[in-house]
Amino acid sequence: MFYAKVSKGYRPGGVNGTAPPGVDPAYNPETDVSFEVGVKADFRFDDVFLRANLAAYTDRYKNIQKNVVLPGPVPVSSVQNVNNARIKGIEAEVTLIPVEGLTLGGTFAYTDAKFDRQTPIAIGNPCDPTQTTTVGFCSDNRFNSVPKTQYSLTFDYELPLGNNLGEISFGGQLYHQSSVSYSDTSVLNPQSIEAPFTTVDLNLSWKNVGGQPVDLGLFVTNVTKEVYRIGTNNLMQNSSLGILGEIYAAPRMWGASLKYRFGADAD
Repeated sequence: MFYAKVSKGYRPGGVNGTAPPGVDPAYNPETDVSFEVGVKADFRFDDVFLRANLAAYTDRYKNIQKNVVLPGPVPVSSVQNVNNARIKGIEAEVTLIPVEGLTLGGTFAYTDAKFDRQTPIAIGNPCDPTQTTTVGFCSDNRFNSVPKTQYSLTFDYELPLGNNLGEISFGGQLYHQSSVSYSDTSVLNPQSIEAPFTTVDLNLSWKNVGGQPVDLGLFVTNVTKEVYRIGTNNLMQNSSLGILGEIYAAPRMWGASLKYRFGADAD
């Protein structure tokens, strides 16, 4: 199945409670028009099954609303329309069943998101982290929480056992993500950029143990003990508060589950 789609996202405008003299307290609506084309396809080669979903898109993102500091006797934080942007990318999802019981999967995403070169309201250079007074929005900032590349590889295998023994399967997932900024001010706060990381998860499941209505499960997450952040509150630039808060992902964890099904539908 081939498809094409056009959609429009909308965030309403509004009025700031305070604004310096000469600055309009109102801000305009934010819009995003997205164009997407793709294909969803299934293939069979004898006993081999393949599913492929592919998509490419581009977005025209206009009048982006951000919180910025505005000039005045007492600088104030205000919502303003700071920039336009162009976002484009591709996404792919593939599932392969080469033999009975074995399922392989993979996903890939590439996102190119950049702000246009404009700073409607600025004092000095809003891209200079050494300034003690920074007003405006820097067009060189990275998009918040948007890595350029992401991919995952998965597998799941079900052992060919008789029904009297139950169903035993095991699997895992490898996930990789390129560097990502966890703030809207990555140029002023390079500490908010998280380096690339890779994680591995494993699981084991035994359903209907010995033909009984009992299920067992084991799992291990972050097998390699990868240390990485999933969020930050970074206010370290000279013109801010000089504080930094970090949120880290969970360390390696393992667990087990036991489930018993009661009643006539237990089998």
